[in-house]
Amino acid sequence: MTELQIYKFIHENNLECRWQTFWENKKEIDKLNVWIPSYLLKEFCDMLGYSAFDDGGISEVKLCFDGSIFVNNLDEILDYYGIEAENILEKPKDE
Repeated sequence: MTELQIYKFIHENNLECRWQTFWENKKEIDKLNVWIPSYLLKEFCDMLGYSAFDDGGISEVKLCFDGSIFVNNLDEILDYYGIEAENILEKPKDE
């Protein structure tokens, strides 16, 4: 998967994509989330490729089903492919 592929997948399909802040080990961590409709899940998985989850690849992906939408934290996937999350969606500026 390339940066351009995931960028186009998100933006051409008008997927909801946003930054969320979580607390981990007493620190705030910003994570990029995208909501993928179930009918696009196969296309998303095809983009990842079959070897992405082999030994030494992506160790875990969390998908949550909330009726009709899968929620996916993209951080580990983007890191695996060497993609900067801020190139997919710029972080909002602190005011």
